[in-house]
Amino acid sequence: MTDTSFDNGATVGLTDFSLTGFGDTGTRNIIDVPDLVNSPFNINGTNIVFGFTGGTDRGFTATFSSPINAFGATFNGVSFVAGRITRLVAGGNIVGNIPSVSDGSTGFYGFVANTSFTTLTFESANATTTDGFGADNFLYSSAATPVPFEFEPSAGLAVLGGMWLGQRWLKKVKSEPKI
Repeated sequence: MTDTSFDNGATVGLTDFSLTGFGDTGTRNIIDVPDLVNSPFNINGTNIVFGFTGGTDRGFTATFSSPINAFGATFNGVSFVAGRITRLVAGGNIVGNIPSVSDGSTGFYGFVANTSFTTLTFESANATTTDGFGADNFLYSSAATPVPFEFEPSAGLAVLGGMWLGQRWLKKVKSEPKI
């Protein structure tokens, strides 16, 4: 297998999403296969996205075949040099900056959006700097996992009432004469 570029308007189709680069990044914005072009960005010894963002005109977009509302990935060497910050834009809405992960280290970043989206753009948050990084293990979903417990006010009152009755019983037991 060889490296596959998605730089400068090229698109790489993957299972249920594609990657399209914008702007000329040279040898970046590729699916990088071992032996990696930039080995400090290695995540787990498998293929990675060797991504690049810079200025206002270089980055890439992931386009999903159906709407999603949650995304996460493992990153290496992203946003760690002062001022070199990559941010995510989901369907036109800025999600936020990917937190700093040093070269040779890995970290997971993910989010759940309030609305569904089909595009996720990786772009520079600073118009004057660039950021190169490794990304792998993309996770995404069209359904948020429900919270396993919902607070029911009547259940909360029952618990408080039970606690109050328990305290009264303990006071009574402590105040009774002992034989």
